[in-house]
Amino acid sequence: MKLERLHGVTFATALAGVGLEARPEDASPSFALDVQPASELPWNVEAPLVSRWSSPGAACELAVRGVGRFEVTEARVSVTPVPGLREDVLRLFLRYHAVGLRMRLAGFAVLHGAAVSLAGRAHVWVGVSGAGKTTAALECCAQGARFLADEVVVLRSSAEGFWVRRGVPWPRVEAGAPMHLHALAHAVIAEDAEEVLLGPVRLPRSQGKPGEAAQLAAQVLGGYRPELACTPAELRTREALLDALVSLRS
Repeated sequence: MKLERLHGVTFATALAGVGLEARPEDASPSFALDVQPASELPWNVEAPLVSRWSSPGAACELAVRGVGRFEVTEARVSVTPVPGLREDVLRLFLRYHAVGLRMRLAGFAVLHGAAVSLAGRAHVWVGVSGAGKTTAALECCAQGARFLADEVVVLRSSAEGFWVRRGVPWPRVEAGAPMHLHALAHAVIAEDAEEVLLGPVRLPRSQGKPGEAAQLAAQVLGGYRPELACTPAELRTREALLDALVSLRS
């Protein structure tokens, strides 16, 4: 087993490359990530990705068509891939969907977005898939920002406010995206700090329109994988985050 690190926590895994290499002082993993023998999906997948609580607030499972089944608790992430699945595809779904849900179960606020670090503050873009979150983050990096997280943005609450934890430092750009985005993705400098104090949270330009404040509130309150209903504790944390954002904008 190898120790790796994402979102400020260390995990043990036999599938190297899901996260970053653990630091020398990271001797005790917070959870285990394991891969079971390949098997066909044990339950019907009505959509490309189906997620559901197996125990609300304590355990959930995902089935991804053509990928496999993921079982997630705070202590363990386990995946049963479909036969013949490439390891790079498996890593992609583990580092985003599975680890993102594990961070929800561990009590963090988790947003669907992209984040950079600029002048000591985390700048975050949230929105639906394809809205331009990663594009906005990359364009900010071209102006001197450091890349902080893509797809999954994890926030820790403290007395000083909310802190964005360093997540996946490799921007994911679709193969058919404009060439300048691929060039920007290869040139980004990843943030060194484990977490950065939260600054502005906004929608990408393509999604900004009348009613933007309501859209932003919906993204914050919905969080990551909104089809899994918030637990009462999660809702309180997200409401506190929304209040913090209102204070930052005023």
